Amino acid sequence: MCSQKQWSAIYHWSNAGKCTWYEFAQEIKTQGIALGLLPQSIYLQPITSEQYTSIVNRPTFSVLDTRLSHSISMPKPWQQQLAQCLNELVLSKV
Repeated sequence: MCSQKQWSAIYHWSNAGKCTWYEFAQEIKTQGIALGLLPQSIYLQPITSEQYTSIVNRPTFSVLDTRLSHSISMPKPWQQQLAQCLNELVLSKV
């Protein structure tokens, strides 16, 4: 995306797919254990937005509109990109 000659709008980027924060944490846990970043499984408790006390009013469902940026560059599944990130973390500890 950085190689674009001219920018004409706001470009949102995220990897392919969508997930909740809980699903994201679950995948981090699963991959972290497999890579030895976590020595053991940990308990994650899902909560609803109503159970999370915050002064900010958040929509019940919100994902970025990435159609414009995805028309320039094809995203990879977020799980695959997470694996790449965690693998780089493992390699940086060597």
